[in-house]
Amino acid sequence: MKLLVKFGTGAIAAVLVLTGAGLTGGAAKADASGKAALVVSKDQVSRGEDDYIDNCVMCHGYELNDGEFGPPIKGNFFRKKWIGKSVGELFTKTVMTMPQSNPDSLDPGVYADIMAYVFAQNGITPGDKDMPSDADALNKIPLPW
Repeated sequence: MKLLVKFGTGAIAAVLVLTGAGLTGGAAKADASGKAALVVSKDQVSRGEDDYIDNCVMCHGYELNDGEFGPPIKGNFFRKKWIGKSVGELFTKTVMTMPQSNPDSLDPGVYADIMAYVFAQNGITPGDKDMPSDADALNKIPLPW
């Protein structure tokens, strides 16, 4: 099963964000506006969890919102900060600033895997297709909140 994230507006989007409901699975394709949909795979999320523990947990915490040194990357605080932005903007910001002690030091695929894990922790339901690790491709994908 592939993941399709529909980027609705109004009450439907608000309900998804406020309830923390997972977004629906299905074939990866464009949303109603013609923009690419956010997809992550179960395998990518699993790899991302391991990479997160190796590279991120010391600042952002095991729950992604309980770190002593890093801001929450799970929940309303995180989602509100990125409303209206693209996946590519978040990807580029992450690459250029993380890990804080050595930015841009991980393979692009590792950054994508970590982001897939973060997205899953923020309600994106994994499917079968990996999120790409190319910033240009990711710039065409709006964040779903």
